Formats: sequence, structure tokens, C-alpha cells
Amino acid sequence: MLTRPRSSIAGSLSKKIGFESNEQDAIYDIYRKPIMLNEVIVKRNQEVNPEETVFHISHIDQTYSFRAESKSERNRWMDLTEKASTTYIETERESRQKAHRARSFRTGGIGKLKVTMIEGVDLIASDPNGLSDPYCEVSMGSQEHRTKVVPQTLNPKWNSQMTFTVKSLEQDVLCITVFDRDLFSPNDFLGRTELSLAKLSPKGRGPWQERLLLHEVETGEVVVKIELHLEAT
Repeated sequence: MLTRPRSSIAGSLSKKIGFESNEQDAIYDIYRKPIMLNEVIVKRNQEVNPEETVFHISHIDQTYSFRAESKSERNRWMDLTEKASTTYIETERESRQKAHRARSFRTGGIGKLKVTMIEGVDLIASDPNGLSDPYCEVSMGSQEHRTKVVPQTLNPKWNSQMTFTVKSLEQDVLCITVFDRDLFSPNDFLGRTELSLAKLSPKGRGPWQERLLLHEVETGEVVVKIELHLEAT
């Protein structure tokens, strides 16, 4: 704002500039200190004569008056100035939010996910006696936690609590894998499941309880309690 065409290109400095002007090769000079769009308010005074072509813009403690070529051009200047101001403010807000998320990602995430592995239900039998010694490995990215082992059962009660750092609601996925602990041979796989944080976030902070079907096995479920705590942006 607050520019005027150079006389060598656009003729006289008094030449009026409007939306219908076709000065494609014009070069403009700033003749006053620029006004930042996030600091202006277009004054729409209902008492102003509707036939008047002057409009006013408030900037901090000053008011600037501008005269347009016509009423329609005055209205267009007012509308476009308000639109540009709103767009500028929204763009700046989004930029700050992105910067905050980027800093949070580098310095420890955007929040915490509290998980309680409550129990397993109808797990498959892995031992010769028709039972298992189940435990869970729970991970999110490079973060890993493990529940205790509950011996000789297909319906273990773990009640194990763990906390994960949330780095991205769009990308973080909670992975749960159930194993049968064996002392003298590799642990047996009892199923796995996943929970995307993108599906959790619309539900709010929680806590809420999820019953998740285990995949790659014939039977089995796990019951978990989830609580999501995000930092304010």
C-alpha cells in the first residue's frame, strides 16, 4: 500500500490509479512507510454518505483516507483490503502453528499418549497344556514398552501402564504384538494389531477403552485404555 507510479513511466504523479487501469509496464515507488496488512482495519461507518467515494483505513493510532474513482471502485478497494488483511493474518497463524509443530517434533513431540494394556481375551494356546504365557510388546516408532508375563492363561490380566511421546497425529501408529514367553525356545507369536493416532484424535483426550482384534491368528483380542494429552498450540 501507499505507492505511486514513477512519472517517467506512468506520466504525471497525479495520474489516478484504478482497477480499470492497464499500466502493465508501470513501476511504482513507495512514498510513505508501508502499512502491514495485519495491522489495518477498514472503517465501514454506516453514517458515511453512500454517494461518497472516500474510504478510511485505521492503522494503530492513525486513520488514512483514500478517494476512489467511483463508488463501485471504493467498495472494491474496501473489500479487497479486508480480504487481504484476513488472508495475511490466517497465513501468519498457520505459519506459527507449523513452526511450533516443527519445534515440538525436534524437542520431544507434541504431546503424550498414555496406554494401559488391560487384558487379553481368548488368545490362542501355544503350549502343550492348552495354555500360554502371554505378554505384549507395544511400540510407536522407535519407542517400545513391554507388559509383564502372565503365566498359564488364555485371558491374561496385564494392567500395564506405559507412556509414549507423540510426534505426529497424522503419522504415529501404536503397534501391539502378543507373544507366548518360552524359556528354552523362541517366543511364540500370538497375534498383532495397530491403532492409528489419526483415528484417535477426533475422539478428544479420553480416556477411552478400545477392544482390538488380533490379526494373523485365528482368535484373540486385547483391551486397552488410551489417553491423549496434546500440548497447547
